[in-house]
Amino acid sequence: MKKKSVKIKKDLNAVIIQIKNLVKDVSSGYEILGVGIGCPGPLDSEKGVIKFAPNLGWRNIHLKKIVQSQLKKKIEIENDAKCFALGEIWKGEGMGIKNFVLLTLGTGVGGAIVINGKLYKGCGSAGEIGHMVIDVNGPKCSCGRRGCLEEFVSERGIVRLAKKKLKEKGIKIPKKISPEKIEISAKKGCPVAKEVWAETANNLKIGLANIINIFDPEKIILSGGISKSNFLFENLRNSTEPAFFKNVKIVRSRLQEDAGILGAASLILHIV
Repeated sequence: MKKKSVKIKKDLNAVIIQIKNLVKDVSSGYEILGVGIGCPGPLDSEKGVIKFAPNLGWRNIHLKKIVQSQLKKKIEIENDAKCFALGEIWKGEGMGIKNFVLLTLGTGVGGAIVINGKLYKGCGSAGEIGHMVIDVNGPKCSCGRRGCLEEFVSERGIVRLAKKKLKEKGIKIPKKISPEKIEISAKKGCPVAKEVWAETANNLKIGLANIINIFDPEKIILSGGISKSNFLFENLRNSTEPAFFKNVKIVRSRLQEDAGILGAASLILHIV
């Protein structure tokens, strides 16, 4: 079955309609056992309540209850990065790996921790790696704190850094700028673009070193659009960031967004 590309919306009602339409499309040819949903932000997976999704502006949303009332199907909800980790355990870089940490680098920065082959949830919301503070004097994050890792290695953080460097060098800032365009410029040899990726990698190294020193994982899996940058990854591979544990493999997900889809499905199938 082909995946249907949809435009992501933040309005709750629009999201519910989108879910209903997708289920309707699939149900024409398949039996629907249930619906697994991956959501950003800290949440209560058992109750299906989104506690706080900063990038969506959602607080205390009883998503499971709302969707269940609309679809009359079994609904399971989990943090989106944790869904990615479940997908990696099932068919990706997490296969056969007992201890790993996964980061999703995109609009924000999500995280998931796997210990002894199982998701570590703490009291429910463990793994919010994007909100690890790496600079107390850094930019204000959507969560309300300052200097979160997310503000340095997410899409908006990278664009902010690029604009700052262009301004400092007296170069006109393009109307439309994105990590994809910065990657293209770097491939063409643009020194500013290369500087942006080098600095972004350095900021990410700080976060990764903290993760390594705390969890001593076998592997760190990077996923999401930002992780696809070859310049970012090359800088990470050449890391000299001090960490107590040096034998950690840092890899890119082969599954990328498919990992999240598989992980959400596993919530219903209980494969992982």
